[in-house]
Amino acid sequence: MEKLLGLKEAAGMLGVKQSTLRKWVYLGNVEYCKVGGMLKFTEAQIKACIKTYSFSKSHKKEA
Repeated sequence: MEKLLGLKEAAGMLGVKQSTLRKWVYLGNVEYCKVGGMLKFTEAQIKACIKTYSFSKSHKKEA
């Protein structure tokens, strides 16, 4: 079984605040599970989030 990460650890891996990660969970942008009422994440779920929301340096926002 894969190790489950808490909210603090997962947010640290993503480089975001815990409140941001909670918002992403609420919006359905990040997969998660609940254990004893607490949000938990697998490393695979966090890596998938990083892959989904990563952009190359050449990617530029268009005005």
